[in-house]
Amino acid sequence: MTSRPHVLLLWCDQMQASRLGAVDPVAHTPFLDSLAAQGSHLTHAISAHAQCVPSRAALMTGLYPHECGVMVNYGFHGHQNRLSTRHRTLGHVFADAGYETAYYGKCHFGLPLADLGFEHAHDYDQVEVGEARAAEL
Repeated sequence: MTSRPHVLLLWCDQMQASRLGAVDPVAHTPFLDSLAAQGSHLTHAISAHAQCVPSRAALMTGLYPHECGVMVNYGFHGHQNRLSTRHRTLGHVFADAGYETAYYGKCHFGLPLADLGFEHAHDYDQVEVGEARAAEL
């Protein structure tokens, strides 16, 4: 069996990149600094959208928000746009490559995370958006 690297993708909605201790000596983020020192620290990444859910959907699918159908936050002003089972995500790509996949945190994708390629998952926001799912989106 060939050894593969572990992959951890960590992103947050409300943290300025410049508030990481690795780049700002005033900031105290020892655990994040340790992760940055051991992996890749992206310094010029930008968001695909101003809202969190379309940005997350774009990152997960590799598509712009208008291409993956998630243009606003789920439920925002009654909008029920969501990812569909036809979208391939990072979860599918890593699972197909033989990785064990997990997603922990908020998502609001409108589907159970298992449908998006994740073996282990928990939406910590406790927002139940999956029950409104159509049989085949």
